Formats: sequence, structure tokens, C-alpha cells
Amino acid sequence: IGSHTVTQRDLTSLDEKSIKEELEKSKLTLEKQDFNVKSLSIPYGKYNQEIKGIAKNYYESVRPSDWGLNRLDKIDKYNLKSFWLTNSTPLEEIKSWVDEAENNNGWAIIMVHHVRTNLSREYATHPNDIIQIIEYIKDKGIEVKTVSEVLEQCG
Repeated sequence: IGSHTVTQRDLTSLDEKSIKEELEKSKLTLEKQDFNVKSLSIPYGKYNQEIKGIAKNYYESVRPSDWGLNRLDKIDKYNLKSFWLTNSTPLEEIKSWVDEAENNNGWAIIMVHHVRTNLSREYATHPNDIIQIIEYIKDKGIEVKTVSEVLEQCG
């Protein structure tokens, strides 16, 4: 479980004090529920150096919405890249992300936002598609790990 701020506002539109409140309160709220919170997912992916500097005080990693594969030999844990699913992402494209990671010493973070049968929202993914993705990864023998597990492995 990672933080996603308290109010899911665009952090780049906030002053330093408000950014700190968003990050700290989100982390504390989750920790009060016994979650060990080490990572932050940036709302709307809007991110800059100021937010990066503040986030380092609260989290061990940050994922904005920069598209792509993370190279395991040169990870920027405060700017983790990801692929995100939309209601129109073809299964073959998702498989290509997995294959790219496998073939290039990479780590594919696949961002899933709404898992539901109603695909009216852009970032909705049908549960059957999630099952097919998991089966593809499993059939290839690829290990699925949490963000913390990968970052600990990379040192």
C-alpha cells in the first residue's frame, strides 16, 4: 500500500506547506491502519523538483506518471516510470510491456486504476483483462514483486 495524498489535488499548484500536509497526512492516515507506507503515487502525475525534494522526507520512492520501463541497473527511485491501463489498452500491448521488461533487465510497473465491469471511465480495466495479464506473467515465470521488494533488491 502506498500513499496517493489526502485530497488528490495537483501538488504543483500548492505551496510548500500544503504539499507537506498532503504527503504527511496521507502517510500517517495509512500508518494508523497498520500499513507500512514507503511509496507515493503522484496524483495526475504532476511532479517537479520541489515536490521530489519534499517527498524524500516522507517516502522511499515516488511514482509520478512518466511512461516507460525502469532499468534495474539505473533506477531513479524518486521518479519511477510506469505503464498505465486504460479502457482501450489492447492485451497485446500489455504483453509487449512485460516482454520488454523481461528482455531488457527492466521492471514494468503497470498502473491499474479502476477494476470494474463498467468501462465508461477512461482508466477502467475489466477484471477478466487483469486475470489474462496475470496469467501471461505467470506463464512466463516472471516474479511479481512490490515496489519495496524491487528497490531493496536493487540496493
